[in-house]
Amino acid sequence: MPCGDHPKVVVDRRSSASKRGYGYKWQQYSRMFLETYQTCAVIGCAQPSRVTDHVVPHRGDMGLFWNAANHQPMCKRCHDKKTASENRGYGNAPKEAPPLSTCG
Repeated sequence: MPCGDHPKVVVDRRSSASKRGYGYKWQQYSRMFLETYQTCAVIGCAQPSRVTDHVVPHRGDMGLFWNAANHQPMCKRCHDKKTASENRGYGNAPKEAPPLSTCG
């Protein structure tokens, strides 16, 4: 937890997007998927889709990563909210990880 004297430091411990599967092949697939499914899948949201979301987080399982039944179109806002609720936000350390530094 940051103190009043030091800003919160966010460290993204994930490997690169490409190493996690989001390289050229995924970008091409996602572009095609979003051309087909142009509206966010979240009920009540009618925004244009901008992100191909994994319904069930794949956590490195490439079978689940590429399973088309596990993909849904989402607007960026809905996707960011979903992702933050699943893994405590982009790049945040898991709860069990020790803090990088402490104040005082």
